[in-house]
Amino acid sequence: MAGSDDLIDFNIIEDHKENIQALPSGRSAKALAALYSPPLTSLGSQAQDRDANNAARQQYEQELLNSDDADDPLDIYDRYVKWTLDAYPSAQATPQSRLLPLLERATKAFLKTEHYKNDPRYLKLWLHYIRLFADTPRETFVFLARNGIGEGLALYYEEYAAWLEGAGRWAQAGEVYRM
Repeated sequence: MAGSDDLIDFNIIEDHKENIQALPSGRSAKALAALYSPPLTSLGSQAQDRDANNAARQQYEQELLNSDDADDPLDIYDRYVKWTLDAYPSAQATPQSRLLPLLERATKAFLKTEHYKNDPRYLKLWLHYIRLFADTPRETFVFLARNGIGEGLALYYEEYAAWLEGAGRWAQAGEVYRM
């Protein structure tokens, strides 16, 4: 039987749910409850939370500065984006998250790197950008195809076709599924 520590008070999340950005992979209810629990909404705790987020952001930025020496520099961006999405559940709506410039940096950093063109992590960074910020998602998917990004991954075709279906372009979606 689960302990009382495992119970989540969904009333804490209820007042904030319209501001929480949905993710295809979902979000942890426990993490959201911890983020929005009453002690964190007090003035002192908000400042502490902001300081902790700034410290974590500085750590990731320092890792990025030293990424030339890293075995897998994409891993740093991948972890940084995941942290940002977790630390700022309403990432799309808040400039504090700095998610847009982070995704722009991450996607541009490996654009010419053949090694990462079919890496699912790199494609997922692009997909976050498309879902949250792209003004013209179709053109971004076409850009990815022209640059060979994700061409060996089923995820690219599934996401592109799903976007086309959502836009009511059934024939084009069918073509992409066949690809």
